[in-house]
Amino acid sequence: MTDVMSQNESLQEFKFNYLQKLANATAALVMVPNFLAFIFLFSIDTGNPKAIADFARMVNIALLLIGIIILLWSVIWHWADLKNRKTAHSFANKKWWDIGFDICRYLLTAIILLYASGKLLGSQLQSSVLWQGDELGEMSGFELTWAFFGHSKLYNSFIALSQITASIFLLFRRTTLLGAFMLLPIVANIVMIDYSFKILGPLPLAIMLLYMCLFLIAGSWKKLVALFINNQTAPAVNYSAHIKWNFFVRITAGIALLFYVFGFNYLKSTRLPPPSVLDGAWHSVKAINYSDELNNYRNFAKLFIESNYAVIKQPYGLNQYQLKLDTNNKATGMILDPVDSNAGKRVEGNYRLINSDSLIISGRQGGDSIQWILKRKMKQ
Repeated sequence: MTDVMSQNESLQEFKFNYLQKLANATAALVMVPNFLAFIFLFSIDTGNPKAIADFARMVNIALLLIGIIILLWSVIWHWADLKNRKTAHSFANKKWWDIGFDICRYLLTAIILLYASGKLLGSQLQSSVLWQGDELGEMSGFELTWAFFGHSKLYNSFIALSQITASIFLLFRRTTLLGAFMLLPIVANIVMIDYSFKILGPLPLAIMLLYMCLFLIAGSWKKLVALFINNQTAPAVNYSAHIKWNFFVRITAGIALLFYVFGFNYLKSTRLPPPSVLDGAWHSVKAINYSDELNNYRNFAKLFIESNYAVIKQPYGLNQYQLKLDTNNKATGMILDPVDSNAGKRVEGNYRLINSDSLIISGRQGGDSIQWILKRKMKQ
């Protein structure tokens, strides 16, 4: 009884140092730009490389601004706390900490549920045709990872359901620690995979998620040491001492969370371009460049097509294109527009699908007349 009373008293008189306040503010706000980015992605033309590049710059600016806000939050909090310590009035450290703690676990839940539902709905960790038929030594770390996880729908679903279970636990104060412990090895593994396989784009996001997960656990480190190191039973937590959100706020937050997670994945799936008749991996049987007969086989190696996207892989490089097809005639029109200035020259001409496994592309690449004869390469 005495332990419970002393714990309740300590809850009312939290005195954090500046680093603890900075950690709380960081955990609460560090994910906000990414959360908003997923919302604004609804209005971005994902098929336009320039729009994606501009969007990425906006996210980086938002991360810089949120970093400034985090510093301001922690400094103002610490200044107000120190000022009140000189008076008879105690500052509401516990309230500020609870607000940051709750924001952290709700944002972490939203992002994890977003990715988990994406796995179940088929918009994440799917083995793409863009590397079908490649030998292992020719695949990048990203392609190896996605091909591995996308190979088994059962394994993919198991990861998704584990993430969903942990996220649901994070929604409730009593089970937050359990949810964070379940999520810790999952997120730590994501960080290691991104780093080890050089998937550097999502790595900062994964590190943010790991930090937030560790923050939720670190608040109970004394109880964990008592239980696992000293074999002592920790006193029960008085959850009535935590912030109580009213019923309307909780219902609104729940609806917003569901709309965010499933609405985003639904819109993402409906905005995907339909598959094209050329989807798959192709290798050249004969590649003719009429202006450079001696180097024909070096001009073209493998063609990978998925919906409105195409990749040409050569022994000395990789070029990415937007694919545009005109399917009105038997000898149909085709345009391959370079995605960026580093890609190869624009290809414009016609394609002819002889059967499901044979393809002829003829036309012009830049100023050169070309003819490519390709065979479909079966998935390994």
